[in-house]
Amino acid sequence: PISAVKLALHLTVLAITPYGVHRDEFRYFSMGRHLRLWRMDFPPLIAILGNIQRALFHDSLAAARVLAAFEGTLVLVLTALIARELGGRTFAQMLAMLAVLMAPVFLRAANLFQPVVLDQLWWTLALFALARIVRGDGRSVRTWWIIFGVACGFGLLTKFSIIFFAVAALCALLVTPMRRSLATPWPWLGALLSLLLFAPNAWWQAQHGFVYLDFVREIHARDVRIGRTDGFLPGQLLVGAGPLLAPLWIAGLAFTAMSSRWRVLAWWYAVALLLFWLSSARDYYLAPAYPMLLAAGCVALVAGIGRLRRGPALAARAVVALVFCAAFASTVAIALPLAPVGSEGWRTSRGVHDNFAEQIGWPELVAQVAAVHRALPEAERAHAAIFANNYG
Repeated sequence: PISAVKLALHLTVLAITPYGVHRDEFRYFSMGRHLRLWRMDFPPLIAILGNIQRALFHDSLAAARVLAAFEGTLVLVLTALIARELGGRTFAQMLAMLAVLMAPVFLRAANLFQPVVLDQLWWTLALFALARIVRGDGRSVRTWWIIFGVACGFGLLTKFSIIFFAVAALCALLVTPMRRSLATPWPWLGALLSLLLFAPNAWWQAQHGFVYLDFVREIHARDVRIGRTDGFLPGQLLVGAGPLLAPLWIAGLAFTAMSSRWRVLAWWYAVALLLFWLSSARDYYLAPAYPMLLAAGCVALVAGIGRLRRGPALAARAVVALVFCAAFASTVAIALPLAPVGSEGWRTSRGVHDNFAEQIGWPELVAQVAAVHRALPEAERAHAAIFANNYG
């Protein structure tokens, strides 16, 4: 039911939002129209999905965001499955889903056609596979290593930042008893599959001097210059699903760190955090790590409630569920494009990163530029070009 609520919420927002298409969404649709598949300066999956959505829904807001809504819902389901692997029963699984449902970073991502929600999906799938590997028997472990590799491979087709995920996973395996699994062929088979998925794009990048690195360097230099990379570590208290949920994911980190079985997950998060911090990343780049930690935190929370006597335990469960639902209702108002156009400053003043201003004004801008173009003498119009300081 909770996953159905999330999907219905995003589809309802699509139907009633006063906002339009985001400038990034225009970019990815444009790359799909001029698709060069493996010969692109960024991973091609987002452009391919743009073409699929346009074929199904034509040029509409639904075409831009329906798949994102389903992808965000899958992140929710995978969070519940991780909670189950960590020992959580139904109530813990439901709380884990509510925690992700009420987190602005996941609500916003599932409402925009960007690589962000796909990145969250592949990381969460890979972490679920890692949890199954920790718990599994010999035969199932083989399957889950392959799924782990495929998830990383599709992650490489989405955003190259999943390389940080893979390096962190390798380090976590090496410092825990799970390193014994590296003596088997299955982790390496998974790694081979991920590299095979990535190989065509990697070959083109190598042939063209890794042009993606030039793009990343330019974006990173801009982010550093305007202060977007400042406060990465304290920013995790907000990006990790918001300040209300910070104690929950911190409890999840403690839960995994103190468990001999699940310590590999705590090490994975610690190394990933360190790698992003050392590279001066923006704080939301680590957001895909938090569904797993929220799931672990919910398992720990429910286990703590379970130590109470029956009456207080039932009351505590009811209070926790009500607090989560109330927080979800308040988050929707600031994280999704439902408030009237012109309220962007109200949301920004409450500490929410604003993408809404990027979703208005495009029809008017296009009309103005088109009017200037039409007013040119025919001889000039044939050779006219449009200059802009960025793709927006």
